Amino acid sequence: MAETVEDIRLREKFTAVIEFCKVSITLATAVLTGFAALFLFSGSSNQLNLPTILCAALAILSVVAALVGFGQSAGAIGSGKPSNAAILGANISPILLLLAIIVGVYAARENSRSLSIAEVLAKVTTESKGLPVQLTMQNFRSLHRQDGDYVLEYNVGGRAIVVTVEATGGEIRSLR
Repeated sequence: MAETVEDIRLREKFTAVIEFCKVSITLATAVLTGFAALFLFSGSSNQLNLPTILCAALAILSVVAALVGFGQSAGAIGSGKPSNAAILGANISPILLLLAIIVGVYAARENSRSLSIAEVLAKVTTESKGLPVQLTMQNFRSLHRQDGDYVLEYNVGGRAIVVTVEATGGEIRSLR
């Protein structure tokens, strides 16, 4: 049975959709890998938050949509019948990828934001409640930044206490 012009056009159309889906899968997995590396190697404890999870979910959904488009296109070529799901998957994949990139950039900016002085003081006061000495605003003396960290000095009962707090994550690094 000879191929008709319509069959050839259908095959070419869905072959192009397959190629587009391959590119979408490659880009989405690259973005997902990049954000996973950022998450793993940043070393900050506040990285697992809603924007970060949403970014990963959108990148994964982008890959899934591209895979659906890829699979449906291959089926359309094999059966000779057009597939709207192939076109839909191929079109949704880059939209989801773009959303993942936007949310990922927002998450990276939000995770690298330095805490305000008020947030640092509140965190030290809250986390020192279980200690034998209370670090409060009443015994707080000074604050300065050193190597990207906040260094807070307290005077408790005539004894100087120095607390080092990470500026971006708010983790207390040392108490001496």
